[in-house]
Amino acid sequence: MPSETPQLSLTELHQDAIKAANSSWTETDKLYVSVCSALIALAAIFGWGKAESKLPLLIVGALLIFLAFNWTLLIRRYRRKILRSLRALYAGQDDPEIKAYFAYERDRFQKDPLDYLIVGLVFVAAVALIMIVLLTHFGLLNLRAFGSLSAYDAD
Repeated sequence: MPSETPQLSLTELHQDAIKAANSSWTETDKLYVSVCSALIALAAIFGWGKAESKLPLLIVGALLIFLAFNWTLLIRRYRRKILRSLRALYAGQDDPEIKAYFAYERDRFQKDPLDYLIVGLVFVAAVALIMIVLLTHFGLLNLRAFGSLSAYDAD
């Protein structure tokens, strides 16, 4: 139910925008984690340890890097929307205590790098996958020590 005063209505509007952005962000994260997990599972089930699986594994690695890059862009967009709303909430307040609260929330959110943690892990895993495949292909990495992975040496 909207408030009578314009300042409170604006505050409620921005708080609703932050909640909507967070909700959308959460759903996007779930989707990206599901897709990345499925790609990694497919690579593990159908490709790893088979001599003919080098190209599919390289493709999976490239897709994971692309997804991580796209995911980073989406996170940045969501963060900008939330920060814009937090700045507007801060600017629209007359009460110093409420203004200080929104300043604190804005600064805390702006300095929080953990939003990119999962994306970073996916990127590192994709690069590691590509590097392992390339290093084994060029004979710079011997996987015989890992038992069932020795099929790469059959080439």
